[in-house]
Amino acid sequence: MQISGVLTIVIYLILIVLWSSIFVIYLVHLRQRDKLDSSMVILLIILSIDAFRTLFESVYFGMSVSSQQGLLPTGISPVLGQFTLIPKSINVFAGTLILFMLIKNWLPKEIQAKHEAQLSLKESEQKFRTVFEKSPLGVALATPEPKILEANPALLAMLGYSSEELLNKGWQPITHPDDVEKNLHLIEAAIAGKRNQYHMEKRYIKKNGDIMWANLTVSVVHSQEEQIFIAMVEDITERKHTEEELRKLKRAVEQSPVAVVITDQKANIEYVSPAFTEICGFDGDEAIGKNLNILRSGYHDETFYHELWQVIQAGQVWEGEFCNKRKNGELYWESSSIAPVFDDQHRITNFVTIKQDITEKKEAEKALLEAKQEAERANQAKSIFLANMSHEIRTPMNSILGFAEILKNQLKNPVYKKHTAAIHSSGKTLLKLINDILDFSKIEAGKLDLEYSPVKSSELLEEMKSMFEQKMEEKKIEFLVDFSPELPTMILIDEFRVRQILLNLLSNAFKFTDKGWVKLTAQCQYHESDKHYVNLQFSIEDTGIGISLDQQSQIFGVFEQQKGQSHDKYGGTGLGLAITKQLVEMMNGKITVESKEGRGSKFTVIFKDVHLVAFSETSPSMPVVNFDEIQFQPATILIVEDIELNRELIKGYLYYSFLTIIEAENGLQGIELAKQHHPDLILMDMKMPVMNGYETSRRLKADAVLKNIPIVAITASALKHDEERILQLCNGYLRKPISKHALMQELMNFLKHSFDAPATPVQQNIPADPDFEKESHEQQGPLTDLLQTLENTTMEVWKNLEIGAMSEVQAFGQQVEALGKAYNYQPLLKWSTQLKAQIEIFDLAGYEGTLQKMPKLIEDLKERI
Repeated sequence: MQISGVLTIVIYLILIVLWSSIFVIYLVHLRQRDKLDSSMVILLIILSIDAFRTLFESVYFGMSVSSQQGLLPTGISPVLGQFTLIPKSINVFAGTLILFMLIKNWLPKEIQAKHEAQLSLKESEQKFRTVFEKSPLGVALATPEPKILEANPALLAMLGYSSEELLNKGWQPITHPDDVEKNLHLIEAAIAGKRNQYHMEKRYIKKNGDIMWANLTVSVVHSQEEQIFIAMVEDITERKHTEEELRKLKRAVEQSPVAVVITDQKANIEYVSPAFTEICGFDGDEAIGKNLNILRSGYHDETFYHELWQVIQAGQVWEGEFCNKRKNGELYWESSSIAPVFDDQHRITNFVTIKQDITEKKEAEKALLEAKQEAERANQAKSIFLANMSHEIRTPMNSILGFAEILKNQLKNPVYKKHTAAIHSSGKTLLKLINDILDFSKIEAGKLDLEYSPVKSSELLEEMKSMFEQKMEEKKIEFLVDFSPELPTMILIDEFRVRQILLNLLSNAFKFTDKGWVKLTAQCQYHESDKHYVNLQFSIEDTGIGISLDQQSQIFGVFEQQKGQSHDKYGGTGLGLAITKQLVEMMNGKITVESKEGRGSKFTVIFKDVHLVAFSETSPSMPVVNFDEIQFQPATILIVEDIELNRELIKGYLYYSFLTIIEAENGLQGIELAKQHHPDLILMDMKMPVMNGYETSRRLKADAVLKNIPIVAITASALKHDEERILQLCNGYLRKPISKHALMQELMNFLKHSFDAPATPVQQNIPADPDFEKESHEQQGPLTDLLQTLENTTMEVWKNLEIGAMSEVQAFGQQVEALGKAYNYQPLLKWSTQLKAQIEIFDLAGYEGTLQKMPKLIEDLKERI
């Protein structure tokens, strides 16, 4: 029994320790899992205290029993009795705590709900404040008065106002006047309770005066005291501008005369502008959904479309022209530009085509092309005409000027010399007119080429002075030439054209000046940056009749002359100054005129950027040649020329020379004679019947034996391309009319010569016709045969001649000449040459006297026999 009491106590103590440990471990576990609050802790403590009390009382009861049974000391019972007060006190304390917990945790639900509502409201206010402050949209609270109660930072930033400025203003002053009335109606409806929310697009006036488009949404919140308006403001200014740009673009597309077509990737039409209908005839409903192939006309092949697709599918723009078909089947031309449209990933989604009807333009181009071709044909015809005119006019001019030059040096009678000089002067005037017309035509057609070469400026001026000395003496006026000492020695310029310009201007100055003087001045201005270039200035001043102010701008026109000018006195065609002006401008120059009527004129020509040439760069100047002193060593010249007068002229120039002349009337004869005689030089006319000079020259140059014979072309053409063509075949050329000096100069390039006194005539003439050459060898019979022919045939014709019938006389002279050539009888040849010359100059008395000598020729022949 004693053991069992003690054991009981021990067991109770172990249970107390075990319970306490489990309680502590459980509390720690709940705390770690965040499932333990203060109320639960207190409640668990109370329950633990109550459990401890129960255990304590059990221990106390056990110990008391053990003491009574003698298991424990008897003195312990009083002590344990005193401890019984502790559980009771604990019980009272636990009951008090439990009561407190009941009061705390189980109050009426209304009090708790109100508290929770207050917390929720506070939380909502906090959330609203956060949204209000942080919202990217403008937010404002306002009253119906209206008055803005509060605005968030976003709205203040949109409008540019501070909070104080905006609250004082209210909403109406910051609203665009055009939107106030609509906004007011919506507010009134909200105040009247007809709507709790409204929406509108409106314009606000920002602080800086700019207009801001906004998307406004207003919600009405009703409270017991008042209505609150919550306004949400979204800035849509950029969107409105974009929409406006799109509207403009749409209006532009719809109103544009240019058609706009949008297709998908397969060329299926998705949009067409109104102009598309006007151009093609298909309206939008008919076209949309269809492929652009509905416009194909069949004009273009598949290669054309394949290349087009390659370009646009590569993301590039294609531009070109189509010949398409309208809805009614009519063909038309359009200019198109096709561009791809890309998405954000740079993938092609559509194609945009811009089309413009260019049918009228194409028709105009076609007409223009036809007109151009017609103009080119006309220009070609004009060129042919000019070439022919040049040839046809220069050919007789060749004889006029040539024979006039020969006669002028041979005639002794002063009257005849005067008449011959007049012929020569008139011929030169006519030739100048021809040259002016040809020059102007070449300038107008852009065919005139400039040929720059080194020129000695002083020699050019001295030449001008010498050329007009005779005119100065004739008109008894003074001619002054003044050139600056700074004038460069050598300049690079087209000498021929500069001479032509100065001659035109000086000729006019002398022509219109009857007293006083004419002055030629030359000056220059060196470039500051480059001393190798100068601006060259020529001035031609006179004291002549002058030019009225209203006429000064017209005198440079084509065929323009000063009004009131006497044509009988001054003549002219009005081409000189027109050509001069165009030549000056072609050479990077400018020409001006200053004049006062009755007091003279001053023409100034400035050539800009004239290049200077070092004297060492130029070839030595040719010595002055007296062509009358040139004596050629014996040589043979073949003249291939269809016009006999031109052959006679050349023979006349070469009369006092040791040259044998062979004549041919066309190219075929020329080739035969060249093969027979192997001449030292061939003078070749380029325009002949049977075979022209070009073909003849080609054949001669292709012949291995004859190819080295120099050929000098004779041409009446003044066209540059003809000269180039000639020089590809020939070794040189002479332009009609041929002067003696030009002929001698050209012959000097190919024939051996010396400078001696003129010799007696030794020129031999060989027949023009190869048949005559054969006859001259085959019919070298005795002169009795010639006499018999003259007496039996020639004299019969001579007896029946009519002196006035020049054609019959000319034919008779040719028969006699043929006999002279056939028998190589010089008296007959001289007689026929004299007769021919008299016929050519219409010397009736002269050739009548020559005809009367025919019997004398026969008598002389008889005496020889």
